[in-house]
Amino acid sequence: MLALLLALSLSGRGGSSPSPPILAIPINQLTAPSQNSPWRVTHSSAPVRVGVANGVSYFDFLVCSDPTTCWISYVERPWTIPLTGKTSVSLSYSIAGNAPVFDYRTSTNNTCLGAASLSLLLHQAGDNLSGQGAYAFYRWFSWQEAQPLALGDHTLTVPLSVDKWVSVYRSTPEAIAAGFASALANMGSIGLGLGGGCFAAHGVTVTSGSARFVITGFSVQ
Repeated sequence: MLALLLALSLSGRGGSSPSPPILAIPINQLTAPSQNSPWRVTHSSAPVRVGVANGVSYFDFLVCSDPTTCWISYVERPWTIPLTGKTSVSLSYSIAGNAPVFDYRTSTNNTCLGAASLSLLLHQAGDNLSGQGAYAFYRWFSWQEAQPLALGDHTLTVPLSVDKWVSVYRSTPEAIAAGFASALANMGSIGLGLGGGCFAAHGVTVTSGSARFVITGFSVQ
């Protein structure tokens, strides 16, 4: 277990271009078994299996009444092809279930109002998960383009321009641009982050009902 929770502040929102909150990482890093799927639940409160049915990957959201005790945060697949020069990343998915209630309040300091949501995740190879120094720019989330979690079929397409992504910590424009370029050139994995409120990817649980997440498509353009 990695006790790596970073205490971070929330920047104000306003105007037509809201400023996203600075991000922290979940306290656990776990790699769950899968059935011939390239996808893994890499951050969660307990191992979660990614299964394959009819050629598509899926996982079931953890269900518990207290979101601080169980959650899923990162779902990733290996990706070592550089994204330099590419224009966008797209994920298609479906959520099915029985009246699920999604909750993002997995930590007591997540006091911001909002909805449980999904962001795309770009993850540079060699991350030590500290979020310190250069490692503050190893994980990037499409927080401004986040989609609320809801039953049905969905597609999220995000341009690979630095203004659409946020890193673990804010910094100067020059450092952010350099960090984003480095991540695109040195990819290790790609996927999605689940969160809401103050944090893009601190995890989500289902407090009542049930939900299955099915990855129906993924592409890089």
